[in-house]
Amino acid sequence: MTGNTNSFSNFVEDYFKNDDAIILVYNSSGSDITINLSEDERYSDDGGSVTNDTKKNGEKEYNLRTETLVSNYSLNLSVNISGLSGYYDRFSAEKSSRQVKYTYTGDKPSYEFDSTDGNYYSRSELRQQAEDDIKSSFSNYLSRLSSAIHQL
Repeated sequence: MTGNTNSFSNFVEDYFKNDDAIILVYNSSGSDITINLSEDERYSDDGGSVTNDTKKNGEKEYNLRTETLVSNYSLNLSVNISGLSGYYDRFSAEKSSRQVKYTYTGDKPSYEFDSTDGNYYSRSELRQQAEDDIKSSFSNYLSRLSSAIHQL
């Protein structure tokens, strides 16, 4: 197995650890099958936006501050298998988060309350969500690979 994607390499190790017919090595010379994993990721965080609006409640004015946070994350895992068996596949996941905070100040009406809609996730949280999605599909792929290897 080659590649520098620790999380997915560990996932492959864990998947095959109880399979006596498959022995994982980390030097492709001398191996019957080589699994090469590579990944690319993209992350964007818009830095947030803030708007301030003045509202009226009869004769009284109050302020509404709206803060919006948005982040997007995409992860792609490429799997290239060579040797006695050859496969190529790509697994992708996209995750995003959006949070809007509403803050009222001034002479606000009694029915207006500060509130938050949605959730904002950090880069590492979005990555974990994307990895979990990919690992679900990748597990099915490894199952088919294992069956193919056992038929060789």
